[in-house]
Amino acid sequence: MVSLSAVILLSLYIGETLEDSIKSLDSVKHVAQGGSATLSCSYSGSVRTLQWYRQGLHSEPQFLQYITTSGTKYPEHVENLSVRVLNNITRLELEISSAEMTDSAVYYCALQPTVTGNHTSLNKNLIL
Repeated sequence: MVSLSAVILLSLYIGETLEDSIKSLDSVKHVAQGGSATLSCSYSGSVRTLQWYRQGLHSEPQFLQYITTSGTKYPEHVENLSVRVLNNITRLELEISSAEMTDSAVYYCALQPTVTGNHTSLNKNLIL
């Protein structure tokens, strides 16, 4: 069975104010092909939306999905990905099911839209 590895890079993304922040809660993930992995971030402040991005090797960052703190998602469904927000513990989670080698990438969690053409402000959070 092929093994996928995930290395989680801890970093902090500052949001709209100094009180708004998000950070990775993971360090390393090892996932067998066909298995699942959950990536988590903790957030604080007056957060309204949370985003997930993915960047493959030699690729531009790709928007995956956003979720509001009330649970509304856009797009509503993304194949083999499940995003949820746990407001009671201020946590954002991304579950990757049926993992494949093509899921190997750097994963980013953010408090606001991040990929705007200015990639110098993009902070790495997660590598799967």
